[in-house]
Amino acid sequence: MKKQNKQSKFVSPTLMWIIVVVGIIILFYLSPKDELFSKNYFTILLATLLIIYWVFMFSWSIKFHKEAPLSTLKISKLIKGGPYRLIRHPIYSADIVLGFGIFLLFPTLKYLFSFLWLAIILFLWMRLEENSLIKKFGKEYQDYIKNIPMFIPKITQCSWRTKR
Repeated sequence: MKKQNKQSKFVSPTLMWIIVVVGIIILFYLSPKDELFSKNYFTILLATLLIIYWVFMFSWSIKFHKEAPLSTLKISKLIKGGPYRLIRHPIYSADIVLGFGIFLLFPTLKYLFSFLWLAIILFLWMRLEENSLIKKFGKEYQDYIKNIPMFIPKITQCSWRTKR
């Protein structure tokens, strides 16, 4: 395990969520209430499915890696099982999916801008965490990056297919 640098102590989910929440509060204050489209059964169903996905992915991620919500300094080992065998950042990707689901339930500019702010901050934060984890775990994490996508699972082989 490689030694962490001083910048890694700032790669904390607490700090990230403070940035997200403050940004959303500012966006809610500054954004108009204009509705972008009318909700219908399809958008409500889709939003519900996205929220269910968030609950599933968040709880599955925590089950496999209890240290995941902590700062990168506090992560003691690299976890590659469960959802981490599909994507490197299952909690953040689920949070972005949840944000989109909430936007579908409340399709206004306020929620659209808030969703975009959330997505931008989480994507930037994923990069910061990855740099910190490369410094901490070295080649092991670099190999993990090469094999596992960051945000969207790469489905190369479906288990229901039969071999020919």
